[in-house]
Amino acid sequence: MSVEIYHEIDGRVLETAEVISFTTTGLAKQISVLRHVHTKVVICEEADEVLEAHMLSALIPSTQHLIQIGDHQQLRSHINNQNLSLESPLGRTYQLDRNQFELLSVGEHGRPPFPVSQLNVQRRMRPGISTLIRNTQYPRLEDHASVQGLPNVVGMRKNNFWLDHKRTENSIRTENSIRPDTVQKSKSNHWKVIMTYALVRHTVRQGVYSSKDIVVLTLYTGHLQKLRAKLSHDFNIVLIERDYDQLARNQETAFTSEDFNTNPGSSYPRAVKRSSKRKP
Repeated sequence: MSVEIYHEIDGRVLETAEVISFTTTGLAKQISVLRHVHTKVVICEEADEVLEAHMLSALIPSTQHLIQIGDHQQLRSHINNQNLSLESPLGRTYQLDRNQFELLSVGEHGRPPFPVSQLNVQRRMRPGISTLIRNTQYPRLEDHASVQGLPNVVGMRKNNFWLDHKRTENSIRTENSIRPDTVQKSKSNHWKVIMTYALVRHTVRQGVYSSKDIVVLTLYTGHLQKLRAKLSHDFNIVLIERDYDQLARNQETAFTSEDFNTNPGSSYPRAVKRSSKRKP
């Protein structure tokens, strides 16, 4: 059976659906089918992380209404080469991670921003944490009643704890860049790995928290690799699918899929949970 026949069958099935769900990659693969479905409304979730090229490919000729949902003040689009990002001195010319959603929300020279609707009630953070972003990024942010009166963190003197240190990161240089002699693709910090490991052990030893209560976040893939190697001595590591794929793609270490307990549906970007193989 030819590809055209498959596409015709898919098109007939999709024409009977009220809602069609795609990833941006899947949409690009099936764009010829969608052109025959004549969808009028496109809704993009996590639009702040979608590259502009991916967003433009979703705007087929029949599109009449585009709804983008996201937060341009948080994560930008992920690109493999950080020297092409807005935050890099070299990348200011390219700004590949500054996508259409951010440009429309903020505006640019000669073009005012588009009107944006914003949710102002949060149900995740205790007020002591939400105050940090309320005073800096979200002045209209309100705390829901459900986050009032949360219990204090066991084993810590304060619920918000900031650690200032002078240990610098170790950079990993790669040749997959426009300037191999200067690009730093990923970083790690051995001192912070040891500190994070000790803090996780201390928290677990309080005997209060389950696996879903402890989350370790890190910015760099190289640092994630070292954290995983250290924490795996006493804990089972849970990674979201994207982190798993990133480690495998960068080939920063040799491992198989059995080394990971992946949970794509988890709301925790990087989590650790206690293991029965804990050393005395």
